[in-house]
Amino acid sequence: MKGLVLFILTVPLFANAIQPKDLTSADEHHKYLLLQNPANSKQLIRGVKSSQPIWLAVVPDIIDSLPQSQNHALMNALAASLIRSAPDTLHTLAEVDKVIAREGHSSQRDKFGSDIICVYVPDPDIYNKQSVKEYFSRAKAVLPQAGEAGRSCLEIMGELIAEMKRENEKKPYKWGNKDYFKSYYPLNVPTETP
Repeated sequence: MKGLVLFILTVPLFANAIQPKDLTSADEHHKYLLLQNPANSKQLIRGVKSSQPIWLAVVPDIIDSLPQSQNHALMNALAASLIRSAPDTLHTLAEVDKVIAREGHSSQRDKFGSDIICVYVPDPDIYNKQSVKEYFSRAKAVLPQAGEAGRSCLEIMGELIAEMKRENEKKPYKWGNKDYFKSYYPLNVPTETP
């Protein structure tokens, strides 16, 4: 009997989980309201961060509806996805770039284009130096395999890394102490990194 009660109480939790189609079929206002719910935005971020194609496909449709409080989380998730599944993520970024070209630049949209995500590295104020090196190393391993878009993204990222090195030589960073790959990057999902 106790098991039946527990089952009845947990079924609604799974039944209410947001699905990508809930976001793609909603109007902008409804998308915003759906993403205001922390459980829904967490589901989106988790799906993007783990490179699930069905969630990556939603990104171009929700960038104008995403609450500003979720911008940084989605940027981080896209960057994590970039080194997990470069081809799928670069395709998503290209779709975002098309939205920007069609709808025009905005401070909201521009945060999710390829120009921004390709210059992402783990925040040196939070993460240690080894995390940044490892992120770039993984990017160098997977991005060239994604064709011209991957090589272009890697070139942009390489320029940022070179700039960071120059800045660090002038005035050393006070690196954070967290390990990106242990504290943020989900290790329980396979990556493309050889």
